[in-house]
Amino acid sequence: MSNKKPDYYVKDLVIDDEYGVIDSDATVVQAAQKMKELAIPDLVVIDKETKKVLGVIADFDIVQNLVAEGKDATSEKVTAAMYTIEPVTTETNVIDAFERMRDLHVNVVPVVEKDKLLGVVTIQDVWSYIPDENVDEIGLIPVENPKNAEFWFASVCAT
Repeated sequence: MSNKKPDYYVKDLVIDDEYGVIDSDATVVQAAQKMKELAIPDLVVIDKETKKVLGVIADFDIVQNLVAEGKDATSEKVTAAMYTIEPVTTETNVIDAFERMRDLHVNVVPVVEKDKLLGVVTIQDVWSYIPDENVDEIGLIPVENPKNAEFWFASVCAT
């Protein structure tokens, strides 16, 4: 009998299809207000014209990329603070989705089908699908950049 876990794909997860989105021409203040209104830490940024996913803006990005830099959040567009992440499809392996989030130290990746946003998958969604060989003996996944490790760990553990 093999101890190897079967391959899982994004289609095997529950995709959050009621996730917040914001147009690329919105300001960072508008994004922060929408995050507060929806009580979520991230928004998917979409092109106003094509509706194609451009990236994700997170509350952490607003602090790091605007507030800490002294930029004006009332005039800066969300594209100035967002991170770009290649969206996944329903056929993407869960490990690949996890690695995209891990490598960028983020906790959400958009799910698309033919450039249309279907929803998002979070780090918490994929956590239980990660094979044991990707974790150390006490169950922790190594974070290569210790500067971001504490924030990322807190994001993963927040439920």
